[in-house]
Amino acid sequence: MRVLLIQTSEREGYGRMKGLVVAAVPLGILYIASAIREKRKDYVKILDLQVVDKPLDQLNILKEEWDVVGITAMSMMFKNARNIAEYIKKIHPDTITILGGSHATSAPFEDLEKANEFDYLVIGEGEETIVELLNTIEKNESITKLEGIAYWKDKLIKNPLRKLINDLDSLQFPAYDLVNINDYSHPVQLRKPMALMLTSRGCPGMCTFCSKSVFGRTLRLRSAKNVCDEIEMLIKNYGVKEIRFVDESFTVIKSHVDEVCKEIIKRKINIAWVCSLRADKNDLETFKLMKKAGCYAVNIGAESGNQDMLYCIKKMVTLQQIKETVERAHKTGLKTLTYFIIGFPNDTKETIMDTINFARSIKSDVVKFGIFTPLPGSELFNKLRSEKRLFHYDWNKYQFHNDPVYNLDYLTHKELFKLYKKAYFVVYTNPSMIWRNIKRTLSSFVTFRHNLHVGFTMVKMLLKKD
Repeated sequence: MRVLLIQTSEREGYGRMKGLVVAAVPLGILYIASAIREKRKDYVKILDLQVVDKPLDQLNILKEEWDVVGITAMSMMFKNARNIAEYIKKIHPDTITILGGSHATSAPFEDLEKANEFDYLVIGEGEETIVELLNTIEKNESITKLEGIAYWKDKLIKNPLRKLINDLDSLQFPAYDLVNINDYSHPVQLRKPMALMLTSRGCPGMCTFCSKSVFGRTLRLRSAKNVCDEIEMLIKNYGVKEIRFVDESFTVIKSHVDEVCKEIIKRKINIAWVCSLRADKNDLETFKLMKKAGCYAVNIGAESGNQDMLYCIKKMVTLQQIKETVERAHKTGLKTLTYFIIGFPNDTKETIMDTINFARSIKSDVVKFGIFTPLPGSELFNKLRSEKRLFHYDWNKYQFHNDPVYNLDYLTHKELFKLYKKAYFVVYTNPSMIWRNIKRTLSSFVTFRHNLHVGFTMVKMLLKKD
């Protein structure tokens, strides 16, 4: 069979900050492509709309005849995914269209039910499901018992969920040969080319703003050997010089981190890398080992600078732990990127000012603020929906840096955005932050180029009147 996999562009989902969004390796569909080619030997191609920015009618690849077209989309790109499927059906009505990704898994049932441009939905992890679905389509067999899919038969029918994949080492490495590695980058980057990797799936955290609908809460780990085999493959075959581990929290299991780092050191792999972590799951010994293995920066999900808000969103860390994590990383020679969210339902001017002042005080190398967006599948989304507080289900407007899609308890949208702009102004006009950014900008040509772009984009956002 001829199979085309499409990655929708997520740039529009970042609203006022879309100028900072660069193309990230479409890791999800690279895994899907590898699974298909391993089990079925189909002809598979990838169209990444993050790097091919053209109207649909100018994309010749869409005019070719495909047996199956699979599209992955987050919520904010669901409308675009539907438009693509509708366009394909118009040109080639017999083409099978499939939607996968977080929205297919977690969106309200009545919303998905309207999307009959798709023949099937893949729900949850897709590697095993897509192979079985293609087998079933090719053999023209019944799909009524196929786990992990939904389909239309007068109405939308959801089959039972598929169990999570326990043995992650059994998965083929992502099909990087189907994309150009040089098309991808990150706003905070040291070397090029860069690749994305997962060493685990699942997150046991209970944060109310986060959706765990695809990978679940059960943490599953790859072996250190499997991880390092992939790193060496990426270096040998694609000249990769930097890895971004996109595990939801890389350091949850200390022994796993130790094993991966020691294997990198043992093999003498020369690679720069970054990971994300929780402030309550790290220590100085681990950071030293990570640094020795090539880690140069850590992403810290702080979320709020007000302790009551942290408890409210079930981010079970303390402000002291966040502060100590930043200090510990700097002591080890690691850069820090710390992320905050403002605009939670019960945020006030006072709690947000606490967040701004805390973000300024911890002296992180990079600080990012986002406006809370209720993601389908998250506890807060379900709560706001049950209370009928969501304005609409226009997913295009579920953006991370634009106006909320619901009314806050204590702030207007105008007041919130003023605080959002103030957050960036207060943090980035701090003399110590200015000095840290100058040093970071001069650390490499890649960083210099990215920092100039980031600076211009942020100044433009701060000066714009909304």
